[in-house]
Amino acid sequence: MSTAKIQAALLTMTFLGTLLGPLSNRTFASQCVDIYRAAPTEADKSSWAYQAISRDVAIIEKFFVSQKNATAADTIKNAMKSGMRVVFFRLQSSSQVYKAQDATFFGELRNDFKKFEDHFGRYDLALSLAERARELGDKNLLVRAEEREREAFNNLRTVLEVSGWISKPEQAANEMAKRLNDYNWRSGSEDRAFIQGQLVEYSRELHKDVKNEKFDKNDIEKGLHELRRRLRWILIETISFNGFVETVPEPLKNKVGAWFTELSATRPKLLDDKYIRYQAPVVEEPLRVPFRQLAIINDVVSQIGELKDKAEAMIEVEKMIIESGATGERREQLKAQLTLKLDAAEVDHRKASRKFMKELNETKLLKNFADSLE
Repeated sequence: MSTAKIQAALLTMTFLGTLLGPLSNRTFASQCVDIYRAAPTEADKSSWAYQAISRDVAIIEKFFVSQKNATAADTIKNAMKSGMRVVFFRLQSSSQVYKAQDATFFGELRNDFKKFEDHFGRYDLALSLAERARELGDKNLLVRAEEREREAFNNLRTVLEVSGWISKPEQAANEMAKRLNDYNWRSGSEDRAFIQGQLVEYSRELHKDVKNEKFDKNDIEKGLHELRRRLRWILIETISFNGFVETVPEPLKNKVGAWFTELSATRPKLLDDKYIRYQAPVVEEPLRVPFRQLAIINDVVSQIGELKDKAEAMIEVEKMIIESGATGERREQLKAQLTLKLDAAEVDHRKASRKFMKELNETKLLKNFADSLE
């Protein structure tokens, strides 16, 4: 399918809504929602991977072509508002899924898309920190924050210019389209079996790691954060193929059912959370995913995410204060003010990791989820 045909199909698809920025990581998470819903509109039997990746490349092309007469600064500003970071993130995720199928081709795609998402993320964070520094009015703190902002902006602009997305968007899109069209893609039925197998194997392996308390670590990155990343990947893999997945209200067994009932009592929108809303399938035989268990996984990811944000914000507080050169009483004042502004907090991450592992292990949620997929 040519780029032009992809774009024509996309005319019937809800395009990216304009979103407010600059963005914190939480805003980025919420921004993912609408863009993740951008499901394919053509029900055919071609490769699911090809359809998903081509769809998102077309979204990127459409945006950057619309910015041809804008300055680099305005283009990046509009990209932040329009959610381009999310599209690159989804491309990165889709490619990562298929690395097990072809490590070279999809590994290279994943790395290419990841560099854009990484630079958007760094600039996003730099904008947020600079905004907080301005609110506090500390001259030295603001100087350092603005230095970080300029550095992140220049790095992002460089990768976009070198890749051609800013300077020659049509050429960059055509080169990517050729790269995709030249690949020998599998059929849709093969892709369905592949993704199903990936999810089953992955969920069972994660269940074993939880049972063996692999995420009980002093290092938050290897403990609580890694547990969240591993759980979140299940959500990413299903929603990255929105339009190819159908959620089903499966019956729940034993302790999983009790956990679901408990969560439902305190979270009335457990099954209507914006992060697990899927469009109707566009293929005849979509992958059926147990929705209630997926909702529990999503809730655990959200809970850990809130703790993660607070802990990471505290780390950024310390970095900014050290870099500003503040000492003594002024240092303590800045720490208190930034902690409040960034909603930062000290987190007993190891205790939290143990709590979530205990719930996952006792209910055998991940094992049951894998069984329900087969």
